[in-house]
Amino acid sequence: CDGDGFSVIATRDRAGAPLSTGICGTCGLIRHTEMPSAEELEAFYRESYRREYHGEETPSPRRVVRAWRRGQALYRRLKPFANPGGRVFEVGAGLGLNLKPFQLAGVAAAGIEPNESFGGYSRDVLHTDVRQGRLEDVSAEPVHDLVLFAHVIEHMRSPRAALELIGERLLAPDGSIYLECPNVGAPFARPSKLFHRAHIFNFT
Repeated sequence: CDGDGFSVIATRDRAGAPLSTGICGTCGLIRHTEMPSAEELEAFYRESYRREYHGEETPSPRRVVRAWRRGQALYRRLKPFANPGGRVFEVGAGLGLNLKPFQLAGVAAAGIEPNESFGGYSRDVLHTDVRQGRLEDVSAEPVHDLVLFAHVIEHMRSPRAALELIGERLLAPDGSIYLECPNVGAPFARPSKLFHRAHIFNFT
């Protein structure tokens, strides 16, 4: 709603570290009350995000298997939107395992991942076409049939600007975007797991 009347609802993150979280009095949007700078976010995601959020620099076999299963399920749901010979792009690709099933099915699948360790594992071990970078740096042509934006929008300084960039630089005129994010209002969302400095915005 472009409002700036935020009331503080929490002063700590899920680990007990200081983090001020507020709710908009007009529309109910929940976000950090102090917005990190673009430079702070770039350094955080490039260097320490995966270690702080996932507890590991190199993904464990268990994490890889779980991501592969999720990627297969996502592919089954979305394959009508990207046929063999089509193009898929993922923003915040992580290990690239959402892209891998599309790649194996003959779809031109590529993505970006800001974190050096997970992005490197994706390229070097799993052989997915994932480059290190941020959405703001993408210069691809808007020719993709499908753009994956799964569990990323809550990390952006401006969700609106991110969606505009996807539309301008990645998505074909008749393409589709798949957007998924945590639901802060879900019945199973435990208070002890609600807030993290990586999640700038919290959506319902």
